[in-house]
Parts: sequence; structure tokens; C-alpha cells
Amino acid sequence: MPLPEPGFVLVDLPPVPPALADSYAALPQAGGACRHGQVLVSMSWTADDDWFFEVDTARAAAGRRALAGRPFTSALATLLRRLLRGPWLHTGTDWRVETHQLRTLVAPGAPIRAALPRLDAGELVLFAVVRQEGATGGGPRLVRADGAGPDREAALPPGRALLADRRAVAPEVRELRATGPQPGVQDLLVCLVSRQRAGTASAA
Repeated sequence: MPLPEPGFVLVDLPPVPPALADSYAALPQAGGACRHGQVLVSMSWTADDDWFFEVDTARAAAGRRALAGRPFTSALATLLRRLLRGPWLHTGTDWRVETHQLRTLVAPGAPIRAALPRLDAGELVLFAVVRQEGATGGGPRLVRADGAGPDREAALPPGRALLADRRAVAPEVRELRATGPQPGVQDLLVCLVSRQRAGTASAA
């Protein structure tokens, strides 16, 4: 179901499992000051009234990063289960979650935006700041899809996450700026949630 007005909700970010937080250091270079990794996950509602997750290992291995083993996939499933719990995901539908890990390094005096993936692949878009040190800004800016009304800016410090309905708003991100003489860093999790398509998956 669509998110209620204004088309997005802010939620508390549960504790990030160490296997997921630590995996940002191993992300491959994606150009400039950015690192990027991608994993595809499917979600199905079970008779136990909970989401069951499968990770598409075939497509992940061929993508921009190889899976970091079962601790990583279990950690990712644990976080997604808590973040995507809510009335906006119909339990009679299988869902596809395209997850992107983005590490952005911010040099002093050189503002930069996180290099987001294409967001039009998802019906819902989730932003979660896993870590941000020595940097400020970088939060989402939400532009109404119908062009009516003012844009919204959402403060998104570490420990908070934002879920947006792309049918209502188009998320962007603001610039990150270093807060001191040393480079800053932001670790961002971006998830594109859409109805499931056929694919190869293995249990997580």
C-alpha cells in the first residue's frame, strides 16, 4: 500500500550487525571518493508470520562485490527484516530488494554527494545512515512527484532511516561536508523495494 502523506516515513535504525557494518571497509572502488557494493534479496511472507529472505548469490557474484559469506547475508537479512516491517508491504506479494552499500569519503573543503544508484528501479526507496563521522549533511531531499507543494528535507543522522514512496516523492541527497581538518566518511545503505521477479536465490 502507498505510504501516507507526505509520502515518506522516518524510522529508528536498529543496531547494525557488526558483519554488515564491517563490510563497508571491503567495498570495491566505484570511482573518485566513492565505494559501492550491491546485493539482491527476495522477501516472502511465511506461515510463521514473518519475512523469509533469500540472497541472489549468482547475480551478486557477477556484480560489483562478491558476497562476504553467511555472516554478512544473515546480518543484512536481520536489518532488513526490522527496517521493512510495517503495513506498507503487502504480505501476499513477494518482494525484491536491491541493496546498495555506499561509502563516501569527504575531503576538507571539497563537498561531495553520495553517488546514488538509479532509484527508478524501486517502488519504495529506503535510506539508512549506518555510519557518519567527521562529516555533516548528506540527508535526503524529497521532491514531490506531482510538482505541487514545497520540497522537503529530512534530517537523517546515524541511527535513523527513511522510507519513501517513489510514486509520491523523488528522493535526492544533499552534499556532504567535512567538519574538520581530516577527511570525513559516510556509510549509507540504499534499498530499492519492488515486486519480485523470477531469479536465482539461496537462503539467507
